[in-house]
Amino acid sequence: MALVGPWGTFYHIPKCGGMSLRYFLKNHYHMQGVEVGNQHSLPPKDSDLTNGWTVVRHPAEWLLSYYSYCDAREWVWNERPQELRELTDYAAGMFWPMWVNEVTTRTPGLVGQAFGLYCLPGIKVYRMEEMDSIYGEHIHAKNEQEIKPVMTQVQWDMICEAEKDTLERYGYDNTWQR
Repeated sequence: MALVGPWGTFYHIPKCGGMSLRYFLKNHYHMQGVEVGNQHSLPPKDSDLTNGWTVVRHPAEWLLSYYSYCDAREWVWNERPQELRELTDYAAGMFWPMWVNEVTTRTPGLVGQAFGLYCLPGIKVYRMEEMDSIYGEHIHAKNEQEIKPVMTQVQWDMICEAEKDTLERYGYDNTWQR
């Protein structure tokens, strides 16, 4: 889904803090903006993306959030674009440790592929952590009620190794942050 307003066109990548950001933009600018497309829909490839932008998050944090969200819904998340669904549904229903092992060995670069569905040429990409300094206040509120598995150092390292190109592309490092 895109949110169009004086901020440009914000494209919402699932599990990157987009709901918090959309809420902030609407309140910060004291207006609703215009919602375009279905929830989590991909940006149209033939559109003028000059004023388009999105946010990404650290690949290990994204995978943990994505897994938790899908697992809590028993892997039925109808708004996911088919392209995103195809990246992980082969591992649906696995416990977190098995899931991490499967996606990092079977689909290295999975997060980069997921981000690439939204980060088309012409769309400016920010890291979620940058939004605080851009807008001068803390934006991303973590959902403390969402139950997530515990990520171990070994799992973090596996994800960072499988996503090293993604880490580099979006300016992240593999420093343990848990």
